[in-house]
Amino acid sequence: VFTLRHAPDLPKEEEIDGVFVHRGIHARRYVCQGSRDYSGLLIYSARNLWDILTQGTFDIYIFNQWPIIHILSSEPFARGVTVIDWVEIWQTEPIRSLQRIASKLADGHIAVSQQVRDTLLHQFHVDPANIAIVYSGVDTRQYVSDTSAKEWGRILYSGRLVRHKNVDLLINAFRAARKRKSSLCLDIVGN
Repeated sequence: VFTLRHAPDLPKEEEIDGVFVHRGIHARRYVCQGSRDYSGLLIYSARNLWDILTQGTFDIYIFNQWPIIHILSSEPFARGVTVIDWVEIWQTEPIRSLQRIASKLADGHIAVSQQVRDTLLHQFHVDPANIAIVYSGVDTRQYVSDTSAKEWGRILYSGRLVRHKNVDLLINAFRAARKRKSSLCLDIVGN
């Protein structure tokens, strides 16, 4: 795994459960208040290109879709099968256009949801044979609560409010359930 160092105290290289992690530069400006810092994105993308040019040949290169610039600059130099792991399709320009271009470069695509797959298929015209859906996994052992403190009928959604999260389905299901049990409560937390 080639990535950046989100914190300066992280080791530059380490092995985690048999996976070798190579952390490039510490891009201290990669994350800024509420968004990404463009200079950090450019630094990360340049380092990604450097790694592809200097670290040898791999069988498969899996690019996380963000920050899209690293795919556009590095994918043409990857000497193996390239795959983009898509978690969302932006609706705003110019990011959407850059995502469309990137979708044409890769050999394969991983979509986090049916909606992301449908966007790749119908709006970006990616061959359906080149798209696999791999849903996000959750380790439920890490999310254990005190069930004695549970409030029956209270539902919480916590996450980004973006289309592919399907919060609209939750709201519609909540409306239907509330017709049967008016005391239900739905809290939505996110931006």
